[in-house]
Amino acid sequence: MSADNGIYILKTPVSSYSSMQGDGFEYRVAHMQAAENLSWDDKKHCHTENLNVRIKNAREMWEGEDMFHSEEEARKAAIALAETISFLEYGICLIEINREF
Repeated sequence: MSADNGIYILKTPVSSYSSMQGDGFEYRVAHMQAAENLSWDDKKHCHTENLNVRIKNAREMWEGEDMFHSEEEARKAAIALAETISFLEYGICLIEINREF
């Protein structure tokens, strides 16, 4: 039986509206299943590399998650979260999208 889960760190460029902190990126950490849904295009009913689709889905998938200003902070949070979960099929993964969150 597959758990199909992992802890995913989403890395996106800092919003031009926020103050520049950290390394110029924002990081969000979430435990989720079916992370491949990030690239699912509902209109075309297939996976896509379209950044507009990917960031829309990312906003839904990481909505409400804490935001970190460095990858180190995000990795520490991901490790702490991993310690609370009995099984992670995909471990901790970094996903980068070159579009503001």
